[in-house]
Parts: sequence; C-alpha cells; structure tokens
Amino acid sequence: MNGKFICPVCKVKYATDEILEHNDKLYFCAKNHTFDISSEGYVNLDNAKSSHSKDSGDNKQMCAARSGFLEKGYYSVFANALSNTAKTLLQGTEGYIADAGCGEGYYLRNMRDNGISSTRLSGIDLARSAVKMAAKREKSRTDQIRYAAASVFDMPYADNSLAAVLSVFAPVSEKEANRTLHDGGYLLVASPGEDHLWEFKGALYDIPYPNSEKAVAYTGFSHIETKRVAFEITLPNVDIQNLFYMTPYCWKSPRETQEKLESLNDLTTKAQFLISVYKKL
Repeated sequence: MNGKFICPVCKVKYATDEILEHNDKLYFCAKNHTFDISSEGYVNLDNAKSSHSKDSGDNKQMCAARSGFLEKGYYSVFANALSNTAKTLLQGTEGYIADAGCGEGYYLRNMRDNGISSTRLSGIDLARSAVKMAAKREKSRTDQIRYAAASVFDMPYADNSLAAVLSVFAPVSEKEANRTLHDGGYLLVASPGEDHLWEFKGALYDIPYPNSEKAVAYTGFSHIETKRVAFEITLPNVDIQNLFYMTPYCWKSPRETQEKLESLNDLTTKAQFLISVYKKL
C-alpha cells in the first residue's frame, strides 16, 4: 500500500507499472506516459474518456469565495473534529488519506496542522480553479500535500492503497471507495445537519426548509457512527457574501434575494455538520 497517484492511461493494462513517480516538472509511469506539473504545482490526471470528466461546476468565483470564508476559521471547529476523527481511526498506522473532492485543500491543511503527516495526504477535484489554489499554497512548503485534477468517480489511486477516503460535501462513489480502500479502511462522509445555516437560509427565503438527515447505506461498508458537530458563527457582510457564493444558493436565488444579503451588516447563524464513518467490509 503506497497511496501514490497512478497512471490514468495504462492503469488497467499494466497493474505493476501503474504507479506514477515524479520530479520537479512532471509525473511519469514505467510505460513513459508523462503528465506535466502545472506552474501552480498540481497534476492533471483527469481521464477524458470518463463520463464524469467534466467541470465540477465550482467556478473561479465560487472557489475564491469558499477559500476566503474558510481561511477565516468559521468552520475550524468542524475541521478539527474531522481531523481528530481521522487521527483516532488511523491511530498506530501509516495509512494514506485521500480527500475526494478536496476543493481548495482547507480540510487537508487542517489535518496537517493537527499532526497528520503531509506524506500521507493527497487531494483530487475536477474543479481546476480549486486544485490550482490548493497546490499554489504548497509551493513554499517542504511538507507539501499532493493535488491532482481528477474525478471522484475515476480516482487516480491503486486498488487497496488507501486507509481512508474523505468526502466533504462531495459526491460519493461507492465503486471507487471500495476499489481504492484496503480491507478495514474508512470512508468519512461529511454532510450538513438538519439546521445547518438555518438563520442564513431564513435571510434568503420566506420559508426555509431543513436539510434531510436520512442515513445513507453504502454497498460494501458497515456504518460505524455518525458524529454531530454544531456551533454558531457570526459573519460580517463580506463573509455573508462569501458564504452565499460558495453554496448552491447562488445558482438558485434571484437578484432580489442577493440584495437582501447585501443589506445585512452582520448575521449570526447555526452551523451544523454530520460526520458519518463507514468501514470497508
């Protein structure tokens, strides 16, 4: 088990040669397929033949808003809880952790800050704007986290090579989680709780609706536990706007709804998360 990226071209044909090595400029496999490392520091391993190989929908504005919001620490209580859950589950092991849908890398950086070695961490996301931002933050560090542009439905990891797969507000591929996790590995799925951002939604809509907390069963996994993390955050106007643009609400809301938020000086709202832990059978 090594947790390294694999070649998206020859991974099926040459299982023993699929692991990608790299230098400062590119990743390469034993069959001489090469993948340039971008100026920001990430590698594009998106399999163009995959039906899921298309932009995730997270455009540059959404990524910038999410980064601006998260880096101010509003979700740090949740991020710490996620990191501590992973540390507890993997205590005494050197297993590799992949964030499937890593965005700008905030949760992986929190794991590094909480004592998980960067050599065990990597992230993938189809949104180029997101992985560019994530990788660029690593450029000046010696303990770099590796990032690749790739789909969670076609993950560039070898079979049975991971100890944990994270999915934070991202789609989950049962097939890929089963394939890439070793036996006894963990799938950590973070989702919004019933009252997540309740007051924020109340400022947007006349009749806000709670989120569904329906338990999800994943084939090949047993559900171990679900942890609830809840707290309040108070936002100035600039971060009310960032929160709006980092969520799907910005796609669905008319201009007059956005104007409601622009008129607010500040807002206090609940933040509520569920961390569901599954173990591969």
